[in-house]
Amino acid sequence: MDGRSSLNDEPLCQSPTALNSARVRYKILASYASARLGAQVWVFAIPPVLVEFTPESVVAPALWGMSTMLATVILGPSLGRQADRTCRLMVITSSVRVQCVTVIGSMVVIALGVLRFRSMSGNWTLLTMFIACEVLAKLGEQLADVSLKREWVPRLFSGETLQTLNSAMSFIDLSAQVVSPLIASLLVALGAFSAHRSSGLDPNNFCLVAAGALHAASLWPQLQLLRSVHGSHAELLRPAPEPASGGAGKRGGPGPPEGGAWSAWRRHAGGLPLLSLSEALLYLTVLSPASAMLRGILQLRRVPTWQASLAGAAGAALGAGGTLARPALGRRFGERAADGVSVCWEAACVVSAALCYRAAAATPEGGSLPILAFLGAACASRLGLFAFCLGMLNRKQRLVEARCRSAVGAVDAALTSAGSLLTYTAGLYLGHASQFWLLVDLSAFFVTCGACVYLLWAALYDRGDPGSARDLGPQQQQHTLEMEDMSELCDGSTS
Repeated sequence: MDGRSSLNDEPLCQSPTALNSARVRYKILASYASARLGAQVWVFAIPPVLVEFTPESVVAPALWGMSTMLATVILGPSLGRQADRTCRLMVITSSVRVQCVTVIGSMVVIALGVLRFRSMSGNWTLLTMFIACEVLAKLGEQLADVSLKREWVPRLFSGETLQTLNSAMSFIDLSAQVVSPLIASLLVALGAFSAHRSSGLDPNNFCLVAAGALHAASLWPQLQLLRSVHGSHAELLRPAPEPASGGAGKRGGPGPPEGGAWSAWRRHAGGLPLLSLSEALLYLTVLSPASAMLRGILQLRRVPTWQASLAGAAGAALGAGGTLARPALGRRFGERAADGVSVCWEAACVVSAALCYRAAAATPEGGSLPILAFLGAACASRLGLFAFCLGMLNRKQRLVEARCRSAVGAVDAALTSAGSLLTYTAGLYLGHASQFWLLVDLSAFFVTCGACVYLLWAALYDRGDPGSARDLGPQQQQHTLEMEDMSELCDGSTS
């Protein structure tokens, strides 16, 4: 083997306890579900309170969204690269603690605005403090998610168990998006009841404080459960050693690319930049049924609120259906065909939605038939989007080298955040209802480009079974096949 390490640097004989223990899987899923539910309720409660800083406009919510996304784009990759060289437990612990402290800080800012200043209108100092806390919380949340999905899970599990766990985590994401508005609505109702009985916080501020307390409390189970997993499988979660000198780190070599996170991503074998670009282009769209921008346009067109809310819930439900159907689709037709069908389905639905919105321009305001068809096509696109994203997660866990998984994952998150950031920025200039058709057409264009980029990647790089040496550069194929043979020997010795 010439002293070289495997491309993915996985332990050759992984712990049978880690691979087969349902207890470890349940701990990981329970920790993820706890954190995601708390985070989603918190995010849903923020915009109504931010509007109080800039009445009669959405400047404050826009600044909040753009600041958190911009921080993810600029700082996320460097934090991910540093996480690759750091103890996995320390990464999770630091991320969770930062989230907890900054969420509490955000609650203190709102309390200051309500109790001391009596009003938050025009208080740019408090708004700046709130956004600063949220930027740090977003970075901590991203680092924890990337580390768990890109490092912990692929090191502890493999094969169909790994894909099943990925599907379950994606389902948890979407379920939290469905449940969080219901919880937030209950908190608002409870706040209204409390304000009626006493001169306390108004319903929106009460909802934010309660959601913040729930979010901070949800982080403790996540930390304790992951500490338990790390304690029993610390050997599998050690940081990968630095590559030996002499060819490692060069393009096409067996070691990871040298340099920062962007360099590791750009030089990675297997056409990884094309794969990441195809996924990022799918986020250059305003056709997310749950997005604030689309909900605002529907409100301007006087679409009934219950129809807009139903579209948001239907989009999340269809996305959850896509994550559940994706493993079976891959087994039935193969990974490449499953991903190709998923991304082409999304592109077709988005193009159909654009055509329907054009037809809606000639209809009166309200819930007309073209608008309902537009919402239906936008919801149906989520089926393909989340199935494709799950397939990309499975593929990148096999393709990306262990020494730079967090870095590459952070770059992927930065690219998708950049897509959302550009979308919101375009909305500031083309936010009028009469101009929204242009954003819809651009969404159809970029999503179609994303599908084409994936098909190009599949034609250039994916010429065999996924996860095999054919996914990699030609100079790595022989070395990786040797490691696969060694892994088979280890599996036979532990059976």
